[in-house]
Amino acid sequence: MVGTGRWQKSSHSGTEDCVQVADRSDDRARVGVRDSKVRVAGPVITFDAEAWVAFVGVTR
Repeated sequence: MVGTGRWQKSSHSGTEDCVQVADRSDDRARVGVRDSKVRVAGPVITFDAEAWVAFVGVTR
């Protein structure tokens, strides 16, 4: 789970239906991803740095 990291959405996202990402405040080598529609109650997927780079590389 992401600690007090700051959540942000892509500048390519609209006003709704997007994902948000945040660095983990307790472990900067990990990135959390969540659905913006269910912010607090929803699940968070956590990627390590290597997996995040691979994920972003195939989704661009």
